[in-house]
Amino acid sequence: MIGIIDVSRNINGVFGAGVMDYLTEHDIRLDYGIGSSSGGTNLISYFAGQKGRSYLFYYDYASRREYLNIRNIGTENNLIDMDLLYDKTFSEFTKYPFAYDQTGKEINNFYILATEADTGMPHYFDMLDPETDGLSAIKASYSVPVLNEPYAINEKTYYDGYISDPLPFMKAFNDGCEKVILITARPLSYRRDQKRDKFLLRMLGSQYPDVAQQMKRLSDMYNTEIDLALNMQDAGRLLILAPENISAIQTILKDKKRITNLYNEGYHAAGAVRSFLNL
Repeated sequence: MIGIIDVSRNINGVFGAGVMDYLTEHDIRLDYGIGSSSGGTNLISYFAGQKGRSYLFYYDYASRREYLNIRNIGTENNLIDMDLLYDKTFSEFTKYPFAYDQTGKEINNFYILATEADTGMPHYFDMLDPETDGLSAIKASYSVPVLNEPYAINEKTYYDGYISDPLPFMKAFNDGCEKVILITARPLSYRRDQKRDKFLLRMLGSQYPDVAQQMKRLSDMYNTEIDLALNMQDAGRLLILAPENISAIQTILKDKKRITNLYNEGYHAAGAVRSFLNL
C-alpha cells in the first residue's frame, strides 16, 4: 500500500494541487491518503480523478476577498468564512462533492485530519465511511485557532489538524503503508519557532486549554517530525515534496501569476514520484 499525505495550508496549498494534477494526468493512482487543512481539498480532487478542480479552487474561489476579510474579526470571529467558501465553491463545481470511487480505482483509506477543540487530540475523519459528512470534515480541518471559531460537527468542535499532528506520516506507516509521499506546507529548510505561537496561546488558554497545550508542543513536534521524515527519505521509504519558497498570503492573493507559478512548481516537483515508486 502506497500512501500520500498533503498537509498544505491556506492558499499556498496550490503547490499540492499541482502535485495532484501531475499524478492524475499520468494515471498514478495511490490507495491511501491523509489530508489536513487545504490538503484535504487537494486529495478529494485527486481521488475523484478531477484534474484542475483544486487549481481553480485556489486561483479563483479561495482568493476572493469575500472569503478572507479582516473585517469579519470582531463581528463573526471568523476571518475565513468556511461555509461561504466551501458551500459556494462546491456547489458551483458541477460534480462537487464527488463520489470518491468514480474513477473505478480502489481506495483503501482516506482520512481528513482535524483537532478536537475540547481535548487537543487528533481526529481522523474516515472519508470512506458513508456516515461521514465529508464537506464538514474539510471545514473543520481548515479552521485556524483565533482566526476562526472551532467548527461544530455532531455536537463536537474541531480545529485545524496541523495543531495535533503537523506531519502525520507515521499513521500511514502504522496503517500498513510501505512507502509514503508527503506534501508539506513549508520548504524543507523551515523549522518552527515557538515564539510565533505566543499570541495564539494567550487567546486560547482560557477557553481551550488543551488546544493551548498542544500549541506549546507544536514547534518541537513539527521540528522532530520533519527531521524524522528527512531520515526516512534518505532510507527510501518517504518522498517529501515541498515548495522552495512561500509568499505571505496577503501578497499571493493579489498576484494570480504567483498562484500559477506555485501550482507549476508542485506539478514539476511531482515528477520525482516516478523514480520513488519505480514506475
